[in-house]
Formats: sequence, C-alpha cells, structure tokens
Amino acid sequence: MIRAGIVGAAGYVGSTLVRLVHEHPHLDLEFVGSSTHAGKLVSDIYAFVQDPDLVFSQFDPLSPPNVDVLFMAMPHATSHVWMHQLTKKTEISVFDLSADFRLDSPEAFERHYAIPHENPDLLDQFSYGIPELFRSDIQEKPHCALAGCFATAMILGLYPLRDQSFVDTIVIDGKTGMSGAGKKVVPTSLYCEVNEAVLPYNTYHHRHVAEVTQVVGRPVLFSPHIVPMDAGILCSSYIRCQSPVAAEQIRALYQQQYAACPFIQLVADVPKTKRVVGTNRCEIGVQVYDDHWLVVFVAIDNLIKGAAGQAIQAMNIKFGFNETIGIRQ
Repeated sequence: MIRAGIVGAAGYVGSTLVRLVHEHPHLDLEFVGSSTHAGKLVSDIYAFVQDPDLVFSQFDPLSPPNVDVLFMAMPHATSHVWMHQLTKKTEISVFDLSADFRLDSPEAFERHYAIPHENPDLLDQFSYGIPELFRSDIQEKPHCALAGCFATAMILGLYPLRDQSFVDTIVIDGKTGMSGAGKKVVPTSLYCEVNEAVLPYNTYHHRHVAEVTQVVGRPVLFSPHIVPMDAGILCSSYIRCQSPVAAEQIRALYQQQYAACPFIQLVADVPKTKRVVGTNRCEIGVQVYDDHWLVVFVAIDNLIKGAAGQAIQAMNIKFGFNETIGIRQ
C-alpha cells in the first residue's frame, strides 16, 4: 500500500480528495491536514471514513508527514514559498492542486498572481497535470502540478486544434457551479446573489487563460460565469476558421487525439453537466456552422475531473496503476 496524505482537507476539493483516497484500493490514508479541523476525528466530519483513530492534523512544511504521496489542496500562492522543504524529502511525490507550479516561468506566475515566485528552480520538477496530454511527463517528473478546473476543460477542448492553420479567433464562454469558488464566504457567493442568477466575472483576465495559452499556444478570449448549481463546468469555444472545415474532418482530429483516453467521451449531441457531475469523465462535442464556424462544447465536474479526480488519475499513472482505478468513469 502507498501511504498518502492530504493537506487542505476542509475545502470542497480537499473533502473530495479524502473520499477518493480513502476508497482507493492501493492507498492508505495516513495524514489529513486541516487547520480548520485540527484535533478532530476525521470520521466526525466525514462519515464515510471508517478509521476511528484518524485525526485531522496541523500541516507543518518544516516537518512533513511520513507519506509516499502528498496531495496539496492549498490556496494559490502558498505552496511555492516552502515547497523546497517538501522536495528535499525525495520519498514524497507531491501533487499540488494550486497554481504555484503550473506556469513555466516565474515571470508568468508573478504577472498572473501578483507575487514573486519563491522557488523558480523547482518549476521543472513538476509535470503539468492533464494526464490525457502529458502522461510521459507525469511518469518521469518527481512531482505534478494539476491543471486548473476551467483550464482543464478549455485545454482538452482545444488541444486537437493547436497545430491547425485554419484556426483564427477563439472566444470561450465558461459556466461553473458554485463549488468552484471554494468555501470562503464572500458577497458574490451569498445565496441572494447567486440564486436564479448567472454572473459573469473576470472576463479576459481569468488566471486560467495563462495555462491555456501556455499549452495550446494560441490567444483566447475567455468569459467565465457562475451559475446556481453545486458542481460542473460547461465551456463553449467559438472558433472562427480562416478556411472551410467539415464536421467529419474535425471529429476525426478529436477521435485520433483521444482514442486511448478512457475518461474522454466524444458525444454526438451537446455535452451536459448533469451527465458528468460525480465522475472523472470529460464530454466533448463538436459542431460546424456555415463551413467557417467551429463550436467545441466541453463538460466536466470541476471538483473531480477539474481537480481531485484528475489528481488521483495522475497519481495512478505516476505509480504504475491503471489510470481508472479508484475513479468513477
């Protein structure tokens, strides 16, 4: 059994990780870090945990837990400060769900997160955690920086088109459930603000665009929206084509790219969040209009395929397991 730990176990992503790690047949959950619940029994907060002796602990990067794999569900711009303390312990493989090691330069990190990167020499030790695209990197590098939830949906939707010369303008409309905002109480997440409402935010300036341009190599105009549902993401990419394209041509590109990817499902109709919530599945649908407009629809669960499930999938690959083990398709 692989000894596993989780830091940030009180949040939505952290609680999902607790469940997935606890249920995984090859993982033994030995450390559950949470400053909110420190000292409490894990089973008192998460009834699905059967271990009566497992207690929430305060995480100390100077004295990390004795585990083989550590899932970090910390706020952005936190782990980069002390990650060198963890990486000194070569027996720990870190799976960081924050943005601190996703971008490939300290300048890009400072530009998008408004703080200097404290350990830029560690950036090349982290693979970028989208398993369908970077499997060999995940296997080879000691640690993994999981992609952002919106970034996951956008990149999986656009990646088969990255080298296509016919692609011109890309405009993306994204919608996410409220769990994507985390548990921190802010006015925009209050019931009266989100109920019966669709709220756009950070148009053009959303941080996940940096990941998209880094991987896909093309500029995008992205406008995210909050919708009144618990979980789920739907990204609709509207792509202007410089030359005529056919639906069969586009679908062939996607089928070739994702033929060996068990969590990618190419659908004939429009992807629906209700079908993917609770799973690690990514539904992709493509449609062509008037020969010059291509629309790519992508639906994922923001907490699972967009975060905790993708982390387990990457961990499975890193440790040589079947990538589907412990995750619902």
